[in-house]
Amino acid sequence: MLKVMIVEDEPILRQGIVTLLDWEEMGFEVFAHCANGIEAIELLNKNKIDLVVSDIKMPGMDGLELAAHIHNYYPEVSVILLTAHSDFEYAQKALRLGVCDYVLKNNFVQSLPEAVQSLMERKYQNPTISGEGISASVGRSNLKTLLKGILDGSIQDGKEISDLFAHYLITLDNFYVIALEISFHSPHKHEGDISAAPIISFLSSALEDCFYFCTELSPNNIYVIVNCSKKDQGIGFLARICNDIINTLAKYAKHEVHIGISGCHHNPFEIKMAGDEALYAISRIFDDVKMIAYKDISPLPAENPSLSMSKIRDQIFAFFELSDIKSAHRYMHDVFHTYLNCNAPISKVRIDMTVLISLCCEKWEGYNLDNAACERIKLQASSEIMGILTLKAIYYLIINICTEISSSLNSEGAKGINRLIAQTDSYIKEHYAMPIKLDDIADHLHINSSYLSRLYKKETGNSLVTAINKFRVERAKELLSSGNYLVSEVGVIVGIEDPAYFTKVFTKYAGYSPKQSKRIIASNSKVVEGK
Repeated sequence: MLKVMIVEDEPILRQGIVTLLDWEEMGFEVFAHCANGIEAIELLNKNKIDLVVSDIKMPGMDGLELAAHIHNYYPEVSVILLTAHSDFEYAQKALRLGVCDYVLKNNFVQSLPEAVQSLMERKYQNPTISGEGISASVGRSNLKTLLKGILDGSIQDGKEISDLFAHYLITLDNFYVIALEISFHSPHKHEGDISAAPIISFLSSALEDCFYFCTELSPNNIYVIVNCSKKDQGIGFLARICNDIINTLAKYAKHEVHIGISGCHHNPFEIKMAGDEALYAISRIFDDVKMIAYKDISPLPAENPSLSMSKIRDQIFAFFELSDIKSAHRYMHDVFHTYLNCNAPISKVRIDMTVLISLCCEKWEGYNLDNAACERIKLQASSEIMGILTLKAIYYLIINICTEISSSLNSEGAKGINRLIAQTDSYIKEHYAMPIKLDDIADHLHINSSYLSRLYKKETGNSLVTAINKFRVERAKELLSSGNYLVSEVGVIVGIEDPAYFTKVFTKYAGYSPKQSKRIIASNSKVVEGK
């Protein structure tokens, strides 16, 4: 039986590592446990120990110093380090010191046995190594950290990357990176939790003849590196597998999956380049598209469309007030097609939509309706949007927010329409004395002028021109009845400077001319006096 020593300064955690794991099943007996590196060295000097599992941060001598000592004086002893930090800087230092693996201690019950199993396969069972590399279980915890560091750009040195993969006996000479997104923001939210587990399970079966490795960068984003060493394992092979994943999960798990596939690469230091290609491909997904390969994308130059988020906010709120959520959806669909046609970077879309969400929530708060929901949406959506990979998923996030805001603003169906009609009438009353154009009212209300014209006609039975002229004529009647103004003066006061045109408009809506109006008023006055 191999002997393991546990080195951990926290007594409860040390006891947990000793007692919660089935060391015997893993082929080890816990020979000793101690609180720091100095005690560990004393035990190493007197006893034959095969494996040291040590925390990194400890008083006296930390885990890295202990690993360095073991590397120099006891090279036959294997070392696995535990840490509370996911920073890859620790892993880099650890691997330079010959450490076998590096795992996070907040998940030691799962990750430590995996690391021990990996060690047993490599060092004690001497597995046969194929051209694709050893099994995907090798050093999963440490390799996950390695891949994340390469993909996010924190590890950039090509030689160091190649050396790290050599450490795991992994060959990447004909590989692709696949980016998968499980959609949280489909048009109809599905019941049940969305999980990466069925996708990873499907991949395990479909890619059993390839070396591959999955890493989850977020709950709904998975990256897969696949080394395709056989002649029939190329982009077509991967595309068929990805299509099967999309169709199977849509049918049986009710998940919507989007996939981007990189070009083919031939050296581990190209992982970052391949990852960027996969991300770029998946970011272009919109409408009914579910998968894009980098090789199929036209290399158009990226542009940043000059879209005003405040104008977009005002336009969709105008639709909200009309309870016209379908028009709001169509409008946002056109906005996203602008991003797609301009080949705008997904980072630009994320930033713009974060600003739009904030602006919408600010305006929503102004209605004093469900402010708690407003604050929840602002915090949750602004956080989620930064992890979304596709235009499509960002679009559905915005659509879901639009639906919730519109529902809050229009708990009564006609309230939004009535408010807009009232605002239009109010504008006419305030500005009748000056020239009024349809575009002036539409701009003031932040709504499309053609849409406003059709809506006003539908709801009131009058065109906007008719409404303006009717109000002017009623106001003109009041002025004429006072006896203080000439007909020509009244026309100017109500916004119609041309006397002939004023007479025409007045006669049309009053049924008599302005001059006749004076006589009618005088006649009515005599009748009143006679009574």
